[in-house]
Amino acid sequence: MPPRRSWAPIFGLLCACVVSACSRAQAVSPDPGGFAVVELFTSEGCSSCPSADSVLNQLAEESSQQGLPVYALAFHVDYWDSSGWRDPYSASWATQYQRAYQAALSARGLYTPQMIVNGRDEFIGSHAAQARSSIARARSKPRGSELRVRARGDTERAVVQYDLSRLPASSVLRVALVDPEATTDVLSGENAGRRLRHLHVVRGFTALPLSARSGEVSVRWPPDFDAAHRKRAFVVAYVQDRSTMQITSASRADLQSP
Repeated sequence: MPPRRSWAPIFGLLCACVVSACSRAQAVSPDPGGFAVVELFTSEGCSSCPSADSVLNQLAEESSQQGLPVYALAFHVDYWDSSGWRDPYSASWATQYQRAYQAALSARGLYTPQMIVNGRDEFIGSHAAQARSSIARARSKPRGSELRVRARGDTERAVVQYDLSRLPASSVLRVALVDPEATTDVLSGENAGRRLRHLHVVRGFTALPLSARSGEVSVRWPPDFDAAHRKRAFVVAYVQDRSTMQITSASRADLQSP
């Protein structure tokens, strides 16, 4: 009878090869440090928007729990305000900002809900699978530069100090003043009778043309921001190309008391 073969040495060798290959893959494929700024243009007066709000809420909650560099921002436009319900978070500057995207991306007019990732990838905001795919692609690309921000609040405004590792050409620094959570009982219009929950509502917004690698910019509090709102607010700052609207770096900062 021929002697029995032992497969243990061969199996061990195969395992070692697999582990070695995995180690090499990890060594040559580091995290590139990518990020995603996810902007949703929405309105409480639009019946199609609550589903997109829910998608953005999910993305905001997941990124917060997992510590991922995904910055979810809800911009409430004002062109729905004459359709039966005035959105309390709407602003003309949100509409103007969306118009800038329309021109840069050759989008099909203004519409809600519109989601844009890193200033270049736009789609219907309620498409959750497309949003996740776009975020994954954005996070696989390295940042154009490192952006660090610090923020403090006083009685009239939020003051943001920024530092860039390099100065991109033809870019602006945009700063969004964000209310982490807001809830509205809608009394009329297309969403009448619904309670709408919003996360990361942009309540103040400004842009600074970049001419230096460090500096300071401020955003005024909205009129309805009381001390409690100011205490919980935070800022998201990002560098954006003026012509293409591509976002090349981003950062977030909580507000410190003066």
